[in-house]
Amino acid sequence: MIPMETFRKFFKRQVLLRALVSFIFLISFSHLASAQGSIEMNLPQNPSATLAPSSQVETKNSEVSFRSESFISPNFNSKSENNFGFVGAKYNNIDASKGAPILQADISGLFSPQQPVMSYLNVNQFFIDAWGLQFGRKRANWSLLDEEWHLGFFQPQFRWNALLPESQGLTGFFLSLRNEDKQHPMGIRFFGSFLYLPDQSSSYQIKNGDFQSVNPWFPQMPSQIQFDGLGSVTNKLNWSIQTPETTKVLFNSSYMTQLYYGREHKNFYLAASAGYKPSNQLLMAVDSATLSTGQTNVTIYPEIYYHTVGAIDLRYSFTSLYYGISFLSEKPSEPESIPSQLNYRIYNSKQMYSPILGFKGGSFEASLSYLDVEGKSDFVTGPQSEVLANYLPQQTGYGNAWQAQISYTFGRQFLPGLKLSSTYLQGANDDFALWNSTGRYQLNKQWSLDGSVLLVRAESSSVTASLFQQYQNNDLVTLGANYAF
Repeated sequence: MIPMETFRKFFKRQVLLRALVSFIFLISFSHLASAQGSIEMNLPQNPSATLAPSSQVETKNSEVSFRSESFISPNFNSKSENNFGFVGAKYNNIDASKGAPILQADISGLFSPQQPVMSYLNVNQFFIDAWGLQFGRKRANWSLLDEEWHLGFFQPQFRWNALLPESQGLTGFFLSLRNEDKQHPMGIRFFGSFLYLPDQSSSYQIKNGDFQSVNPWFPQMPSQIQFDGLGSVTNKLNWSIQTPETTKVLFNSSYMTQLYYGREHKNFYLAASAGYKPSNQLLMAVDSATLSTGQTNVTIYPEIYYHTVGAIDLRYSFTSLYYGISFLSEKPSEPESIPSQLNYRIYNSKQMYSPILGFKGGSFEASLSYLDVEGKSDFVTGPQSEVLANYLPQQTGYGNAWQAQISYTFGRQFLPGLKLSSTYLQGANDDFALWNSTGRYQLNKQWSLDGSVLLVRAESSSVTASLFQQYQNNDLVTLGANYAF
């Protein structure tokens, strides 16, 4: 006879499971319903690649915050204000240890009273962990290269600030099988899903056919187009977006697996991952029609395409020093059922390599890494490809680059509770650079202060600095106060 306590535990988990499924579907549909206001629109001068690490600090409790952001560049190009205030909240109880809660979540949000379009809700992780199986939205290190360079090939990204992306979890079922040997850990991970959630980017507004410049983190879309083949005739652009059917986007299958040996930051570590899944970035197909009134109507059709991804990570750590190399391969599939009158960019296969050298000891950590991108250039197809090529987004818009990171946490003798970190990223040809420095000071168990400085530079003639060209006037200073409970 099965004990009554077993029935109680099983019933409790079933209730949690049903609640989680309902929540995932709610988030999925709300995410897609808002897609018309948050579609990724990274153009060739604004590529989808984002490299700098997020400045957000993870906590394992509830937190409310008050935050201000000031865009300090004299050439700041938004037609709205350059100072914004936010009220935020965060909840994080993610715990990988034994005895962790069955239902785990990492959810945060910001609300701007003066500019609601800049508000967001970020469901980073939300899953049930029971019987060695996880169901929901969960993050994992499928590829160290993908995570350290914030490329977003394996996991979707939260890109409210395009320069400071944050990985979000995949949504589906997760199964991990591993041995119990602490000296030589090894295992295999599986992921499968019938649900698909793309990248979550910044929101926008369209009014009278124009993208409104109310959100500094949404790419500035042109309002005119010039037809050189017609005597340099300039027409006004009227933009619109054809929102895809919710079920067509939501229900797409994904499969992933990973074999690993060792731990990432202890002795020898080797991991190999492979997957077949929809790309986290939607493909933007474009159609245009020129009217007799001297206007051109441009309609954007977001489309889904699949790709095959693979990664190998090799890392060795001894005492405080670690070094390694990572490899990532991506092969896009041809999109299905795109009408012949549409124009879109065809993405080619890419191979990426990244060696890293780092030091981690006590309160100090530093690393230096390099990214090498190989593969043929993407190209545009369609009846109006020559005219619309500059308006079609690239998959990745940057090439080889260096990245240096450093962080230090002060001890008890001087400024206890203060942590400083800095990241500097530079193109291999010095055609772009990004510097992001953050600080957080823990006043006591409840209160903390934080701040950050973000500076961007890009050469206008560069063909691999498109992300930084788009946001080169978005130099930013952030200040905030947080209360944890």
